[in-house]
Amino acid sequence: KRITTHIPDKHKISKRGLITKFTRHTALRLRDALSQHTIPNSETYGITLTVPWKTDDICFDDRLNKYRECFHRFTISLSRRLPNSASIFRHELQKRKMPHTHIIIWLSHLDGASLRKGDLLALVLELWARAMQGELYGGDINHFFKYGVKVDPLSSNVAMMRYLCDHTAKSKQAQLGYIGKQWGYINRKHFVSPAVDVFTMTPSQAIQVSRTLTRFSRF
Repeated sequence: KRITTHIPDKHKISKRGLITKFTRHTALRLRDALSQHTIPNSETYGITLTVPWKTDDICFDDRLNKYRECFHRFTISLSRRLPNSASIFRHELQKRKMPHTHIIIWLSHLDGASLRKGDLLALVLELWARAMQGELYGGDINHFFKYGVKVDPLSSNVAMMRYLCDHTAKSKQAQLGYIGKQWGYINRKHFVSPAVDVFTMTPSQAIQVSRTLTRFSRF
């Protein structure tokens, strides 16, 4: 229990600034979220949402604001259609500087017992198209229905980490720069901590494990 050494004056506390980058600490919190949350009896899928908007037809600030509105409508619809499932999402920018979102969804068997990959793709595409409310901004609707949504099954935690957290590669570095909340939850209340195994070690074994982990963690 830590003793508080400083209590700031509430009138001198500055407001939280605008989030402008995906920091190392942000990546760490995202990794923790992926490793510490799950839904029993569920299957995991990676979902990518993109928009058909043309860069020249909408300014950058309006582009982000309208995208946030679309995504907010989408999350509400997804929560209602899959009330027992939950997701973690991350926003990025495409090379053409249009926002897009990667989502990992834990599809509960209570919601998805009869859903296959194609069914989930059709559902997400329907909800995402409705969330856009017909706003194409010069884009092609046929191109959107073909490439606007992508769904991939994820077989392991390693695959999930790569899907959302592989931010060190050059291709990912080019996609940083989204202004605003970088990642978050959908239906967070359904997440539980995964089961863990407890091991009892002697002091010498604990030292050896610590040294081994230290070697592994050197980047």
